[in-house]
Amino acid sequence: MNVEVGDFKTLKVFLQSKGIDETDLGNLEKALQSDPPNPLNGCLGENTANWIADLTKRSLMGTLKSGRDIAVALIAQAIAHYYGWS
Repeated sequence: MNVEVGDFKTLKVFLQSKGIDETDLGNLEKALQSDPPNPLNGCLGENTANWIADLTKRSLMGTLKSGRDIAVALIAQAIAHYYGWS
């Protein structure tokens, strides 16, 4: 996983390789910018957590454009790399 800490471009490239579309990536970028994680407890901000929850829900319902085969845990791990948590 080639996601650099704090570098949205590398996160975006990785997520695109997993089939995440531009609309979802734009929404993620807004979420990451609007509510950074809490450094005291290492928890995601509410908007970022909601983005992951929405992606998970759509994946499980089969309505995500890239299909059910997206590993949501892998996407969450990529975001953790972005924050430098891994």
